[in-house]
Amino acid sequence: MKRYRPHLVILAGTLLVLAAYGMTYFQHPGSLPLPSALAEVRLSHSSKGAEAIAEFTALQQKQFPLISGAVGHYGREGEVTIWVAGAPFAWMARQMINKMHAKIAEGNSPFRAIGEQTHKNHHIHELEGLGQQHFYFQAGHLIVWLAVEPELGEEALAQTMEVYR
Repeated sequence: MKRYRPHLVILAGTLLVLAAYGMTYFQHPGSLPLPSALAEVRLSHSSKGAEAIAEFTALQQKQFPLISGAVGHYGREGEVTIWVAGAPFAWMARQMINKMHAKIAEGNSPFRAIGEQTHKNHHIHELEGLGQQHFYFQAGHLIVWLAVEPELGEEALAQTMEVYR
């Protein structure tokens, strides 16, 4: 038993360091990059980190385990808005996308599904609602939601796909 004590102390110390790092990692959300323009509409204001995560979870009416976030508003109010949230792992982001899709499919939301497409291995959900065209998809550990005036939709989506691959 005496031979194992040093190893147990080292293991316990390592676990404590990892736990402290993990707590810091999850309690201090990071920010994510935003494009300076989408569909030739310039970024007018943004929020990042904890503020962006709070906005994302309020819109989804769910508490997701997010570690990073950014929200960008482009042009005049409602012209183009993008929400980007980072989950700890890609599989968690996939679960969040699935929950969002299921909630919208229930029919109790202001959005109506109008199609789906695949672009460079990303499955993109297309919606309409609130006078806008909406797209949401997973990009690795990120969840991306784009709300845009319909005439800017395809261009803004293509540019968003370039930023969040």
